[in-house]
Amino acid sequence: MRWMQNPMKVIFVLLLSVLMVECTTSQTTENLHCEDMNTCETFVAVCAVMKNEHYFMVEWLRYHVSVGFGKFYVFDNYSDPPLSEIPEVRSFLDKGILTFNPVQDFSPFSSPQSYAYNKCLEMYGHQHVFMLFIDADEFVVIDERMRSTYPDITSVLSQFKQHGALKVHWKLFGSSGYEFHSGQPTSVLARYTRFIPQEEMERMPDFIASPEGHMKMFVHTKYVVPGSCDPHGCAVEADVVKSNHEALTMESALQVSWDVLSIHHYVTKSYEDFRSKISRGSAHSMYVRHLPGKTMQYFGYIDSKCHGEFKLGKMLNDACCQGH
Repeated sequence: MRWMQNPMKVIFVLLLSVLMVECTTSQTTENLHCEDMNTCETFVAVCAVMKNEHYFMVEWLRYHVSVGFGKFYVFDNYSDPPLSEIPEVRSFLDKGILTFNPVQDFSPFSSPQSYAYNKCLEMYGHQHVFMLFIDADEFVVIDERMRSTYPDITSVLSQFKQHGALKVHWKLFGSSGYEFHSGQPTSVLARYTRFIPQEEMERMPDFIASPEGHMKMFVHTKYVVPGSCDPHGCAVEADVVKSNHEALTMESALQVSWDVLSIHHYVTKSYEDFRSKISRGSAHSMYVRHLPGKTMQYFGYIDSKCHGEFKLGKMLNDACCQGH
């Protein structure tokens, strides 16, 4: 063909073809991004990285289903045996509520958590309005005083659709005096009741140094910057707020807000559980064998500040998991 005799014309046509494909792909991806309950698989989904959480995973799943979460993407970080072999997990798989993915093929210099969270958004983000990245020792709790207004997590998040993300403070729980694990699946919610009060948490040096490191993010998947996620959030192309609708700044992050939502972080559990957690190593890198800053001294430090008493843990467990 005569036009092929002109190299510049060939290059121009090829470049134009590439641009047209990229434009079409971009438009298709945008069109596929769901906007509401009518077009999404679920309004909100959870992504989590877990390793050897056999005792705790089932309660974690049952509880979060009970407050309205409808989809879970769990990246199994070489658990032995695999978490998918837990008998009670089968019903979640059969109902399509739970999807397992292996943690593999990540860069040895990157965090397995960051790899998994970014992969989760890449693979599934368009099917949900919001995504949350939490661990097996973190539970999303709607303040009891707000349950008549917000009976489930979707009713809460529906108030934040115009924002790029919602960041929620941890509520840190210690051992509640338990030295040993029970040796069988145990209710985390009912067993561990002592937490660090708000004013005490705001005075903690590690909180003051990194307040957003003590928060977790519900990210609006439409606004997330691809590849930007880490265990505490993502870069977004829109504003970020707290659950009281206050804009998130360094100053406002230092003011702990549990008015509507909190993330109950059972950071130690029993003395025995915490020693086991240390031995498993860090999820931040395959080359980090110890949890940064997480020593038995840290265990005592957390316990010494747990002066608050959360009295509704058993009620939450009864509501989600009674008889299990």
